[in-house]
Amino acid sequence: MRILSMALALALLGTAGAASAQSQTDDLNIQLELVNECYMIVEDYSGNMTGLTPTQNSAGRNISVMCNLDTPYTVEIAQGANFGLGSRAGTRALSDGTGNFISYDVWSGGGYTVPWATGSDAVAGVGTGAFTAHAYNLSFYDGNLAPGGIYADNALVTLTYN
Repeated sequence: MRILSMALALALLGTAGAASAQSQTDDLNIQLELVNECYMIVEDYSGNMTGLTPTQNSAGRNISVMCNLDTPYTVEIAQGANFGLGSRAGTRALSDGTGNFISYDVWSGGGYTVPWATGSDAVAGVGTGAFTAHAYNLSFYDGNLAPGGIYADNALVTLTYN
């Protein structure tokens, strides 16, 4: 009888653990807003000009822009601190700080025909996810009409993107 009771207890114990499993499901929703972003590196210019040269063109430098893919952008170069003060009306000018000026222009691309400034003279591009180099050149005018010295200007470069 004792064997039968033990067998019955084991059988009941085995059925107690056989309850059906419960489960529940739900969705994991994932959302990300990717905000367009751009970054630029401006290569400054430093050089020299001989005093008897009426016009001198510089070697090219770059303003490099990196934006995420398909982000439209523009790069503008402001008129600078001494606009219109040099020998050529309507151009930027370098100053020696004592009232002497050398006129200059900024050109986009590899040549000296397309001005780079603001508004319609801004350089436009579309982001690729990598740096894009936008070349600029400088033309300096009438160095023969100014005394020797260190001349400088500061023109604000603005990168605008959506």
